[in-house]
Amino acid sequence: MADIEKVIKGLGKCSCIYGIRCEECPYVNDDKCVDILCSDALELLKGKEVKVEIEGGGSTWFYVCGECHTSASKHSKYCRECGRRLIWDA
Repeated sequence: MADIEKVIKGLGKCSCIYGIRCEECPYVNDDKCVDILCSDALELLKGKEVKVEIEGGGSTWFYVCGECHTSASKHSKYCRECGRRLIWDA
């Protein structure tokens, strides 16, 4: 599991993208440090996505955030309560 504080510090200190060695970067300064940093950041971002679920009963059904179950308007991109990115199945 990626460490969010390490990723934040790495993103703030990384200069390897520009061919400059990073100072105070928590990632090892080798040929793969940017790849590892990007992989960790992607892992953290994907953890913030949830699928939209359907709840209700009888003739009343509605969409909700899969995390906090707050109602979601059709095609909302983010939950208005917990802020997670909503994934709508096609």
